Amino acid sequence: MSTLVTSSRLLALAAGAALLSQGCSADQSNSISDAWMQGTIKGQAWTAGPGVVKSSTEPNSPVVVRIFEQGTPGDPCSIDRTTGRRVEIGLAAMLTGKYQPATDVGYYVETWDGTTGERDAYAAVEIINAPKNKGGNFIGKARFGSAGTQDFVEGQFNAVVCEDFP
Repeated sequence: MSTLVTSSRLLALAAGAALLSQGCSADQSNSISDAWMQGTIKGQAWTAGPGVVKSSTEPNSPVVVRIFEQGTPGDPCSIDRTTGRRVEIGLAAMLTGKYQPATDVGYYVETWDGTTGERDAYAAVEIINAPKNKGGNFIGKARFGSAGTQDFVEGQFNAVVCEDFP
């Protein structure tokens, strides 16, 4: 009888551990790497370079962060918005926090190659520092795609604020 009770307890403990590990997996999938942003865009390796924060023309996302590819030359605030392969992040406001574009209106993450872009509804964004004054150092993290797809970018980035925000 004691063997049956012990087996039942072990089974209950194993089931509880499995549930807890699933909870941890979900939390980890919502976290974004602290490493410098990198990954693949259109099947080719990509690493973050200069970033900018500017006004956007999208009504629900009045702020856009553009992260150009490493090695993109010139003053970040003067780089043409359609230059090369880049990540664009739409923000509903200049506020710190964690956002899921699938549920938070006004937030999005896209990858672009020139004038062709793709949006990921299941992306994730974390804003760490969101200064509203021109010249400020904006810091955030973002994830686009999944590790099993051709397009996947994840990590931390910096961007210069190119204009004053209210």
